[in-house]
Amino acid sequence: MLRLIDPLALAEEEGFVNKMNAKYVFCHDRIQEAAYSMTAEEESHIAMHYLAFLFSMSTMCYASKISDSVEMGCEILSKLGEELPRSYSDDNIELQIKTTQLMIDNISVMDLLAYRVMTDKTKIMAMKFLRRLKEVTEQVDPNLLPIVTLKMVEITLNYGMSPMSPVGFVYFGSLDANLGDIKGGYKFASLAKSIVDRMKLREIAGQVFYVSADLVCFTEPLHIANENRLENEALALAAGDVTCACYSRVMYASGAFWSGSKLSVSLELVTQGRRFLMSRGHDTSDDYLLLLQHAIIKLIGSAESKTMTDRDVKQRIFNRHNPHALEVYRFLKIYEAFILDDYNRMKESAIEFFQCAAKSWVLTPNHIFHVLTGGLVAFRIYRETNIAFWLEQGEQFKAQMQIWAEQGSSWTFENKCLLLEAEAHFSNDRIDLAQPLYDRAISSAKIHMLVHEEALAYELAANFFFNTSDFLTSLEYYTAAHEKYCQWGAYAKADSLYKSIQEKLTPFLGTLSAHPISIRNELQHPRCYSEGDHRKRKQR
Repeated sequence: MLRLIDPLALAEEEGFVNKMNAKYVFCHDRIQEAAYSMTAEEESHIAMHYLAFLFSMSTMCYASKISDSVEMGCEILSKLGEELPRSYSDDNIELQIKTTQLMIDNISVMDLLAYRVMTDKTKIMAMKFLRRLKEVTEQVDPNLLPIVTLKMVEITLNYGMSPMSPVGFVYFGSLDANLGDIKGGYKFASLAKSIVDRMKLREIAGQVFYVSADLVCFTEPLHIANENRLENEALALAAGDVTCACYSRVMYASGAFWSGSKLSVSLELVTQGRRFLMSRGHDTSDDYLLLLQHAIIKLIGSAESKTMTDRDVKQRIFNRHNPHALEVYRFLKIYEAFILDDYNRMKESAIEFFQCAAKSWVLTPNHIFHVLTGGLVAFRIYRETNIAFWLEQGEQFKAQMQIWAEQGSSWTFENKCLLLEAEAHFSNDRIDLAQPLYDRAISSAKIHMLVHEEALAYELAANFFFNTSDFLTSLEYYTAAHEKYCQWGAYAKADSLYKSIQEKLTPFLGTLSAHPISIRNELQHPRCYSEGDHRKRKQR
């Protein structure tokens, strides 16, 4: 059994230092010099120590000590002769991505599949550490992830294909997709999967298929693509890659929520997921499902007991010192406030989020909902404040969604683009252009069975009609939004909307319960909601 060793203390280990009679463990050049005189036992001893470091990095990730894991990885790579710069500008990174893409494009897929095998043992070990770094860099140092990826591709092209090389290619595909070329990015992901199959690389299969699944979520309907996560989890577990299996479980539960599963189903998947993660002691991934669980409970309402208070959740996330988890926490605070129509809290959370959000270099399906929510929130704040910054933010998010829509699945993107376009026209006082787009967004969400986004489109359309003084149409759309939120299982939201309708519309329509479109008849209390009863009322 390997004894884990503190990397800073390894050179002081008496038995090892005396036996090797040198401190070349942390010096790449000295290792290369001594390699000719080492016995097989001594060489194996060094390799075992490096493997212990890899295991230590994973252990730190489990315990949510991600920054320590990154620092350890960078330090060991430096001793292996692979120094990673930590201060690249965004423009420099983008240039290197494009340059590397041109280099790879000059090699055919068949030649890459038959590429020479890496034999340099130091480079092989460096690739192992680079692969491990990929699991954690986005969470604490997003700008390091493309540098790690480019380094893996560079070493592969210069020294040959190692068992870790497909990880570099699949992440390179994600970088390429994030810069706007989703189909081109998926080409690299497919190459990585082909290499895994050809070389039977069981150890990294889960990670390669996990990243590939992120890109598939853009090209296929999300609810269908999300089912790939279960296969990814199984592949990772079979290879003993528990970290990848845990992240696959997180993305599966998250994907079910964002694709519009009934909230009670989403909550059960999250609860099961947390049991899975906690049984494996993976605190880092459990943080993400805790945040999602907390948000779902807020939407369902008081009928579901809270596992932790808002303060408890905030304290836990802030104590982790995980910037990515903190970013997810801040985004979900915006989302909650936006859906529950708490404008002041939404604005405060949005300002904090936009100030602190780090640039992401890889493409994940969660970005779709960051962009959708960010755009809708920005347009809403602009209409309230008339501050140009918010209009510019909304337009940028709208443009990003359109780029994805042009290459991705209409099932996922069509209604979102239409809704953002409608809100943009509304914000710019182009009333005649906005109105039909709301109806098209509603129709698209309905056709694609996205009940949560159909509800949202109805509500935003109702807000539009209210602000243009068409109160009867506004009531009709609010009523439909209320029905759809109930179908989704967002009873707390439906409660909130029920009260909001009465407060907003009663001064203009009189007592709504006496109106032909009746709050009393059409808006049952959400706890008593029955879709079958509602159909019967409409038939009458």
